[in-house]
Amino acid sequence: MAISGGPDIVEDGLVLYLDTADPNSLPPGQSIKDLVTGTAFSGGSYSSADWANNIIEITICLWWKKVGNSTGYSTWPIHKFNGATSRASFLLYHFHNYNSTNPNSEGVMRWYANRAGAWGSISSSYTATLNETAFTVLQYNASTGGQMWKNNNKIGSRSSGGNLGITGSGYGGISFTGLTESNSTTKVFSASLYDRELTDDEILQNYNATKGRYGL
Repeated sequence: MAISGGPDIVEDGLVLYLDTADPNSLPPGQSIKDLVTGTAFSGGSYSSADWANNIIEITICLWWKKVGNSTGYSTWPIHKFNGATSRASFLLYHFHNYNSTNPNSEGVMRWYANRAGAWGSISSSYTATLNETAFTVLQYNASTGGQMWKNNNKIGSRSSGGNLGITGSGYGGISFTGLTESNSTTKVFSASLYDRELTDDEILQNYNATKGRYGL
């Protein structure tokens, strides 16, 4: 089944789907519409309603492009973060050459989260290259930990497990950097989020259904 005439991505467990290439997700004003709920997002970053603050299973699939380098610390292509790591359910770091002193960090991609009450990485990492478009995925289960994917390949091994995020108020929604607003290092093309861990075959289905857009 395809969403709004789009590619045949997996829909079981899909809670958020944004796609800058789908005219159905670009209402007047060029704000992005969540194609699952029909909710429009506007502004420099696009936040969903609060969702999944004690995550047992999740899968995040993101098509994005590294469009620049920086001497800042990092940018976050996708994150559920509200000003403090104690209020962060998950975050994809795009690290940079901070203050021009750490060139080996430029382009390093790694998923982080508040896991079992402690902030830290929940996946292995890879290094993105300038002008590279990639399908970056977090496949996570509290029992078995997190797995990073790049395109159709697993990156490294799984992290340790534990529930992600916090409970209570003040935790913020899901936001993006470089979705439709200009950003000097990051361009996000589409994102699909699931409230369950997709299987390896389902992740490959999503990749194969959408890779043709990006010449892969």
